[in-house]
Amino acid sequence: MWGEDAAYHLLMCQHTVYREKQSFRFRENKMLLRWFDAREAKEFGASLARFYIERLPPDAPNKPVKAQEVLNKMLQQIARFKLQHKLNVYKKAQLGNAFQWTLKDAGYDPRFADTLTKELMIDL
Repeated sequence: MWGEDAAYHLLMCQHTVYREKQSFRFRENKMLLRWFDAREAKEFGASLARFYIERLPPDAPNKPVKAQEVLNKMLQQIARFKLQHKLNVYKKAQLGNAFQWTLKDAGYDPRFADTLTKELMIDL
């Protein structure tokens, strides 16, 4: 009735629609997986904690002025990181967790690590 060309074009149109749907699903899944990729956030959280540890070791005497300087530098680092990376709730949580556990593993009091982490999370 329509001939082979019409049947071929109909088949190609159906195939194209199918491929576009598959492509959309692939992009959608890729976006979803990217949402959970918190490697950079975790590394930044750990590096931020190491920055703090190097400048104010857990066994060092308390120096409020130096502590404030270190915190200000950390806030600057956080601001730069936020500009370069889009942080969702999951990535923020992973960043904070990495920061907190790096401090605890270095020997800081758990309550201090919790408090400092909460304060920094406010700026995220």
